[in-house]
Amino acid sequence: MIKALVVLRVQWLTRHPFFLGAISSLIAAIATVTVMAKLFPHFVGWPGSTSFARIALHFSRDGVFATSGAAQMAERMPLYPLVLAAIMRLAGASWRWWSVGLNALALVTCSGLVTGLCARLYRSTAITWTCALLLAFHLGWCIEALAFRETAFFSLVIVGMAVALTRTRIGWASLALAGGLAGAAYLLRPTGFLVVVILPAWIWAARASLAHPVFRSAGLAMLVAAIPVGAWQVYTVRALGHLELSNSEGGNTVLKGAIPEFWTVAPWIDLDLLDPWVAAEAERAGANSPDTRDAFWRVQASVEIRNAPANWMAKAALKTAMLFSPVNVPFGYGRVVPSGNSLRLVDFVWDRWAFVSVPSVILVLGGAAARLWRWRLFSKLESSFAVPVVSLFALVCILHAATSGETRYRLPFDPLLAILAAPAVAQWLLSCGRPKWLGGMEVEHDHGERLF
Repeated sequence: MIKALVVLRVQWLTRHPFFLGAISSLIAAIATVTVMAKLFPHFVGWPGSTSFARIALHFSRDGVFATSGAAQMAERMPLYPLVLAAIMRLAGASWRWWSVGLNALALVTCSGLVTGLCARLYRSTAITWTCALLLAFHLGWCIEALAFRETAFFSLVIVGMAVALTRTRIGWASLALAGGLAGAAYLLRPTGFLVVVILPAWIWAARASLAHPVFRSAGLAMLVAAIPVGAWQVYTVRALGHLELSNSEGGNTVLKGAIPEFWTVAPWIDLDLLDPWVAAEAERAGANSPDTRDAFWRVQASVEIRNAPANWMAKAALKTAMLFSPVNVPFGYGRVVPSGNSLRLVDFVWDRWAFVSVPSVILVLGGAAARLWRWRLFSKLESSFAVPVVSLFALVCILHAATSGETRYRLPFDPLLAILAAPAVAQWLLSCGRPKWLGGMEVEHDHGERLF
């Protein structure tokens, strides 16, 4: 009786891949929250970036998008702080739990969309289940998505964009949705501008499925994307007096990845622990406003790169390795203290969660690489998905190699990489032994075409 019930549930989930992915990740999210709340008491308080909370607090209370409340700033891209501000007004003192719940909803929805898209691309039960389980057991992705950062929402919008543009027929509604989501990606994270940049190329890759001419289709999508992009530029002109491609902290990020002290911190602790040091340098130079501070940091970063280009290239190589590392980077926690004219790391402690995602990350990255190696087996629909996703990911990797690289900057793309990894991982799992409860399955389309 129990076995028959399990089989029925498995069959129902197989027919509804969105719920397969959503329920799998919901179970993982609940388990993660429970364990994290017990092991890390601060998780209940504020696990994430405090600047998001400060900006949201000032906006909900004073109507000012700022970290200090005294002056308008553009330290962060605006969408996630605005979401938090709305929750603060609606939920009051319990806003933190509601924020975790909203992040969990974004995580669950993202996983459901990914599994549904995987089923659309491959039409294979084995691959669809493999994709769902890759995400459910990717604890690093789950932990990062539940933290008070924009990661879950950024991943959700780029996955939504992939779903909108990976269809056998793409109409005006899908194009407008893709444009709106690209604009939302820009408002969530500085690297989101790359999503807008690659949008026309993505539409070109999907041209065989377009219901309208490619240039008109790309024009509509870019027009919709330009609305949030233009709104942010209007704000930055009013707040800073000039256009700002991303936020007013871009120079800070570039400088931390260029100075010699980078070697002291990376890959051991968070590069943000260099913030007090670079801020003090700016203050000594008389750069006190957000605008002058950012300009000072950019100039100093250029000087460091010109003075030691080979050293900067070595840093770029390490940042790329940090981005792809199966072990979570930074490795742990510690402090930086002055040591002559430089800094040194003290009180380092390994993060007990640093190795938790090693198996899942190896499967996701290794499986995606194995699938890309067999690119000649791609269908037209899979090509229209894989080429833009890999191109976008490559641009993001190059940008982070030049600025700052940590594992969490790769994590929003792991759900899309899990789709590419699923055929290879499913093939490997089935070669190890087919679970009886899954029945007879092969890694192929329903009509018998081999996928791997």
